[in-house]
Amino acid sequence: MGITIKLTNDTPYTWYFSYEKDGNGRRLGANRTVTGTWPLGFSLLKYPFRLFDAVLDKGIYLSYGNHSSWDLRSENRIDDFTIRESDDREDFELVNSSDEVVDRCPNYARIAEEKREREERERQKREDQLRKKEEEEKRQAELERKLQEEAKRRQEQLREWEKQQRERQEQEWREQERLEQERRERERQEREWREQERLERERRERKRQEREWREQERLEQERRERKRQEREWREQERLERERQERKRQEREWREQERLERERQERKRQERELREQRELERELERQRKNLQRELQKKRQEERRRQAELEQTRRIQELIDLENKASKQKIKKATERLQEDQQVKEQVQQQHQTEVLHQLLDDHTAHIEMDEVKFRFVFLGSST
Repeated sequence: MGITIKLTNDTPYTWYFSYEKDGNGRRLGANRTVTGTWPLGFSLLKYPFRLFDAVLDKGIYLSYGNHSSWDLRSENRIDDFTIRESDDREDFELVNSSDEVVDRCPNYARIAEEKREREERERQKREDQLRKKEEEEKRQAELERKLQEEAKRRQEQLREWEKQQRERQEQEWREQERLEQERRERERQEREWREQERLERERRERKRQEREWREQERLEQERRERKRQEREWREQERLERERQERKRQEREWREQERLERERQERKRQERELREQRELERELERQRKNLQRELQKKRQEERRRQAELEQTRRIQELIDLENKASKQKIKKATERLQEDQQVKEQVQQQHQTEVLHQLLDDHTAHIEMDEVKFRFVFLGSST
């Protein structure tokens, strides 16, 4: 026995409905209409001979998706109902056959869509940043390769020119002054070209750093990078001054001896630069190893704190649940803490030994590199 009503879902989402507040929901698919019977059996027993009161004893309750509570409801009213979205898609509305809004709730589907769109924009942004970084690294590698090829080509040209000069010395003594001026002009142009390339690399590096480094840790890395570049610039200036001094001294010698010594001096400078770069790379690698070890130690410390916090919470829960076994639980907790302390002591001792070994290795490398540098410096002075 009951009254037939129609329930229409005008949304592309699934709903669940029930005629009783504590009843189990029945599924209502997207853009579907169901016809149900308003139950009156129990209500007629509750209100005998009072049909109107029995009809009004029920209601319609609806929940969106997998929600555990009712989102829309209409109590004590017999009518056909429609579920729809508001014009601005901000709410879900329950309307009756007279197109009156009986109840409304937030549009959970639109909220979920906005969340997915926001996550998609963030993911796309991260991918764009990663792609830009990779492109910048590729451009930097290509530039370094071109510079190396250009330097090699210039060295080959210089060796060829020196060979031709030695072969033509006997016929071209009268043109020696003109050749000297041409050589100086080429050296000046080469210095200008290298200076322009250095300025261009610095400009690109600053732009890249301004785009990428936003947080404090990256700012700290930028500061270290600038210090390293300043040290390299000072070292390059010192080498340039030494090269100019040697050139001034070599101009006083005979022309053939000057050309030969220039070739030897360039080879020595290249060897020193290679050794210096290898030393810098080794120092940088050791510094990164030390940083990784310190990071591992901090992570181990945080894990230990988490384990101690977990032990404390377990102890509190056990005390609340069973006070009768408090002494037994206390002894077990003490044994657990003692084991944890022993474990921590062993781990800390092992980490200390590893750090001491790394520091000893790092000190030995630094002393060996300092001896090599002094030996190279004494050789260049002589």
